Amino acid sequence: MTWRALGLGLVLLPGLLGCSPHPSSLGSLPPERALPRIPIQGGVWREAAHLWYGVIGSGPPVILLHGGLSSHRAWGRQVPALLDAGYQVILIDSRGHGRSTLGSTPLSYDQLAEDVGAVIDHLQLNRPAIIGWSDGAITALVLGMDRGDQLGPIYAFGANMDLQGVRKDAGDAPILRQVGPRLAADYAELSPAPDFSGLTRAVRTMQTTRLHYGPGQLALIRAPQVLIVAGSEDEFITPQHAAYIADAIPGAGLQYLADSGHFAPWQSPELFNQSMIRFLKSAGYAPDTAETEPAAPDGMGVRTMARGDALPQAASVCLPAAVQCRSPAEPAGSRPGRSAAPLLHSAPHPTPKAQCGPGWTIPLPLRPVRHRGAKPRHGAEEGCRFVNDGADLYI
Repeated sequence: MTWRALGLGLVLLPGLLGCSPHPSSLGSLPPERALPRIPIQGGVWREAAHLWYGVIGSGPPVILLHGGLSSHRAWGRQVPALLDAGYQVILIDSRGHGRSTLGSTPLSYDQLAEDVGAVIDHLQLNRPAIIGWSDGAITALVLGMDRGDQLGPIYAFGANMDLQGVRKDAGDAPILRQVGPRLAADYAELSPAPDFSGLTRAVRTMQTTRLHYGPGQLALIRAPQVLIVAGSEDEFITPQHAAYIADAIPGAGLQYLADSGHFAPWQSPELFNQSMIRFLKSAGYAPDTAETEPAAPDGMGVRTMARGDALPQAASVCLPAAVQCRSPAEPAGSRPGRSAAPLLHSAPHPTPKAQCGPGWTIPLPLRPVRHRGAKPRHGAEEGCRFVNDGADLYI
């Protein structure tokens, strides 16, 4: 077995859709960060599998769903940020992963989603928010198809809902040489009945034969708000696929994390946490006494653009950080991007083009400002930013 078979929430198959050249390495993985003490731990039996969960803190519940072959330990850099922001964190190990057992039935994303539903019922959670990464993001979206009216907002990072979303060179990503041994070591330490080769076969079978959710199924997702998030430099999933998912889900938003790959929760935790917590709060899912959201490091930003077709041509040289659309149903003096307006929607990287849809307006007059000597972004001859009346719009 080679480590190139160890994708997190994606299928590593040759000969799929062509795409841009493979992103360069985003650097090595940082050391794992230990989770805070998990004071409440338990399990739910379902279809011959014991599903482990842990609960930390108090406040509005947020469920974290990890990627394939990973475990609850993957969230070591996100749990403290959520606790500091006033949320309760619910960690779940997917069946066969971490402290959960595999059971006797073949893995499927429908099954994983039903497992999460069983934990929600067991803990009697009231409309919990769902944060999913990779396989966990797929599971979150499948859960939204069946239980959307029982959930809070869904934040789905690094999902692919069919085989066409995978880069043809995904198996050659250098990062896999670092990720594979880490996953195997964690599994050996956590699993009550370790069989990593067996789990790998089960996950790979699920990813290659049971991942075919089309637009009709995605349109069934009825969570209050859904945000599809992708790293701008994802090593495995095409940026166009993230846009496809967001377009298929009614009212969903789309966001790319700047200069980040599939492992942004580990490699760009400040940026990921800022995006995640900002989304929860913007969705109205905020504690009564929430802390200030974490700030992204200088030079990094969450690139979000308006839902639609194309910005003025001059805007195509780089991505503005925030372009908001106002719905025709909103008063002219209201703040854009809220109430009746859908969530903000980003254009597919690396050809950013977006404008408001029919009847919509962009209330912020934008003009590009070129920075001589600045680091170029996405093929632009010069780095650039967008300003509104002299105020920098990067966030």
